[in-house]
Amino acid sequence: MLHDNLILLESFLHADQYDGGAAEFHERCSCAVAQDRKTELFGIIDLDGNWCIAPSFIFLREKWGDKGLFLGQLPGEDKSFEYTYDREKRTLTKM
Repeated sequence: MLHDNLILLESFLHADQYDGGAAEFHERCSCAVAQDRKTELFGIIDLDGNWCIAPSFIFLREKWGDKGLFLGQLPGEDKSFEYTYDREKRTLTKM
């Protein structure tokens, strides 16, 4: 369950894009982008509401169909970083 201090912004799904209904969402969703209400910073949470990447991102863009599911850009930096999602450990790892 999501914490009260989070605003769920957009769900990121497994690399096979998902067009199903809400009933199937939790079976196929890996993690989601959320905004911390106190700091107004963005991060990525798992379905239990735990931070996979702590709130700090100003830019996140999904990538479909390959190993790199996410690109992230740290505040004040022009370089983007690629992350992969480990389904068993339910974590994102910086490449």
